[in-house]
Amino acid sequence: MPISKLFGKYKSGFTLVELMISTAVMVGVAVPTLMLFLNYLILMDINKNTTIAINDASCILESIRDVDPFMFDNITKPGNYPQGQDLSSRIGPKKLRNEAIYVTYQNPSADPLTITVTVNWQDEVRIRNRTLSLATMMTQR
Repeated sequence: MPISKLFGKYKSGFTLVELMISTAVMVGVAVPTLMLFLNYLILMDINKNTTIAINDASCILESIRDVDPFMFDNITKPGNYPQGQDLSSRIGPKKLRNEAIYVTYQNPSADPLTITVTVNWQDEVRIRNRTLSLATMMTQR
C-alpha cells in the first residue's frame, strides 16, 4: 500500500509549527549548555591566575630563604626584602595584570620570623582586584 494512501496526499513532511517547536527545544537545551561552558572558561582563567600568584609568592619565599647568610638583619634591610616595596620585578616579567608582590614581617626581631608574601593582581575576564597571601615562619641559621 503506498504511503500517500495511508497518510493522505498532503500529510508528508513537517509543518511550520512542528519545526518551530523542535527549534525551541533545541535552543532551550543549547543555551544552558553554552552558559555552563562559558562559566567553565571563566573559572579556568581564575584558577590559572591563582596558580601563577601562588608560584610567584613561593618564588619570593624561596629567594628569601636563599639569602646568605640567613640572618633576619640581612633579609629586612632596605636592599633585600623591605616591607611595603613592590618585589614583582624579582620574578621576571609580570605574568598577571597589574601584579604587585609585597613582603611583610610580623616582628622583625622575633625568632622564628613570620613572613607574609601578598600578591595583588587584576582578573582578565571579570575586571576585579584579587589578593593572595602566603605566610611562613623561618628561623635563623
